[in-house]
Amino acid sequence: MPGHLKGDNILEGRAATLELLGTNDLEIAYIAGLFDGEGCVFVEHRKTRLQDGLSISVKIGMTTPEPLYLCQRIFGGKVLLHLTRKGWHDSYDWRIYGTRADLFYRIIEPYLILKKEQANLAISLHSLCYSKSPLRHKLAEKITSLKLKNQAINPDEQNGNQR
Repeated sequence: MPGHLKGDNILEGRAATLELLGTNDLEIAYIAGLFDGEGCVFVEHRKTRLQDGLSISVKIGMTTPEPLYLCQRIFGGKVLLHLTRKGWHDSYDWRIYGTRADLFYRIIEPYLILKKEQANLAISLHSLCYSKSPLRHKLAEKITSLKLKNQAINPDEQNGNQR
C-alpha cells in the first residue's frame, strides 16, 4: 500500500499476534515486568539417540499464583504448587518450553530491562537448537554467564544510583 512504512506492517503484525493470544500491550508489559523480576531463562540439554539439542524454557516463580494464571492463559504451560516447610509461604512456578518459550520471549522482549539480552540470546538459540552449529553452545554459555552476572548486581548500581 502506498504511504505505509515497513515498521507499520511490523506493528500491525504485533497487534494481530496479541489479538490472537487474547491479550493487549498492557498485560504483556505487566508480564514482562514479572519476568524481569521473578523469571528465569533456562537452557536445557536434550540428548536423544538421534540428536543432541538445546531447548529454551521460561520459568516465573512467586508466592502469589494469580499473575501466573494470567501467563498461563496467554502463553499456555502449567502452574505448579510447591509446598514448603512450616513457617514459609508455599510457592508457585509457571513454565513453558521450546516454541512457546520462543514466542514468549519475542512478545515480551520490547518491555524487558534486566533480562533483555538473555531473552534475545534465547531467541537466537531456539533457531539453532537442533543444528550442528558450534554457536548454539556459545549462546547457552552466554545466557548462563549473564544469569550469574545479574545475580551479583546491586539494583541501585545497575540504575546508576550509588551510595
